[in-house]
Amino acid sequence: MRQAGTLAAAREILAAEPIDLLLLDVHLPDGLGLDLAAELRLGPPDRPAILALTASVLPADQQKALDAGCDAFLAKPYGAAQLVSTLSELATRRASAIAARTEGR
Repeated sequence: MRQAGTLAAAREILAAEPIDLLLLDVHLPDGLGLDLAAELRLGPPDRPAILALTASVLPADQQKALDAGCDAFLAKPYGAAQLVSTLSELATRRASAIAARTEGR
């Protein structure tokens, strides 16, 4: 597990090593996490699954996260069980997508 407190640090980590799941805060000190999600969406198909985290519970903000390329969205505060369940679902979907691409080769 790696931790980055800024977009710049996250970009460095993502460039240096493969990441399966990305918990992405929408508001970071040096910009919006949704900008990073949009960048990753345009990248290779093996990008990490992205879980957006924000204090906003507005449906429009949730849709913005999904439109930017996030795979799921949790509003703060969220429970541990909800976080674990969402991460498990994202990991399963990502593994299935990778397996499907591998079989298609």
